Amino acid sequence: MLKSHALFVLLSLALSRPLAGAQGPTVLTPDSPCGGAVDSELMDPDRQPEPQEGGVAAEDRGPVLYLAVLTGGSWPVASMNVIYDPSFHAIARAELARGPFVRVGAQVSFHSFDAERPGEADNEGVVNLALFGKALGDVGPYRPFALLGVGAYVSKEKETGGRRWDGGMQFGAGFELPLSEYLSAVAGTGLHLVYRGGGQDDYLWLDGYLGFLFRQP
Repeated sequence: MLKSHALFVLLSLALSRPLAGAQGPTVLTPDSPCGGAVDSELMDPDRQPEPQEGGVAAEDRGPVLYLAVLTGGSWPVASMNVIYDPSFHAIARAELARGPFVRVGAQVSFHSFDAERPGEADNEGVVNLALFGKALGDVGPYRPFALLGVGAYVSKEKETGGRRWDGGMQFGAGFELPLSEYLSAVAGTGLHLVYRGGGQDDYLWLDGYLGFLFRQP
């Protein structure tokens, strides 16, 4: 009889203990010991994601290559205007971004000028090989820029008709308008000064151009 009573008591105690796994799912909160491993965005579905840095500054953090194709008109200035009439030019540029607002590059361009008095002078065609630096800004959708370049100018020798090499420089300004992630429209102007011995022999002209700028994918 005592053995039966003891067995009943032990069985009652065993049944009254909670079963393992019957406690329900564990709910983690940011204050729980494991809260540091919980993504707070999952706990708060209305939380806005952290803003990601975008725009041109983010795109040009590393070295990025740009290629530009430009064309427009060239207008002789000062004494050069006495000999030549305005005509056209074409420019090809390669630019390397050294940061979000600085680029360095190289330029090859051809500038044509018609002789104002064909009997006294021949038409002129100047080839420019230049290195330049470019500083850019950010104004709404536009990217204004200023450009300074130095290089060699190959032009015609007036006495012999042969080609000659002279040093010179250019000052430029304009703006870029992004059309897509990899394409921008460009409008600008440039002033070229070619040292050909001083005085009236020097060349001075103004460029105005339009074109496109392609960004390396």
